[in-house]
Amino acid sequence: MITLLAMVILSSAVSANNDVNGIALAYDSHAFDDDHDDALKAIKRGEILSYDRIKSVAERELGGKMVGERLRRTNQGWVYEVRVRRNDGKVVFAIINAGSGKVISKR
Repeated sequence: MITLLAMVILSSAVSANNDVNGIALAYDSHAFDDDHDDALKAIKRGEILSYDRIKSVAERELGGKMVGERLRRTNQGWVYEVRVRRNDGKVVFAIINAGSGKVISKR
């Protein structure tokens, strides 16, 4: 039981500083509520594109149906992390700039 708990704590610590193509992703659970409020305010101010706009961009640019998304604050601003299932069944992961809708990376 102690070994399992240690593994969970270690895996949480390791994933706390993920980096995708030079974009450090924040995973501070204490900051989640603040990030959520900040995201809502940014959407209302027009600084972040809506989910519907990002869905349209993702499906058009990646050629499939969006099956998952997450809005994250990074060291370079807000991004949407999206998963799109293409017509051939392959799932593509992409990072999209939340303000401009530009696809930053995909794999």
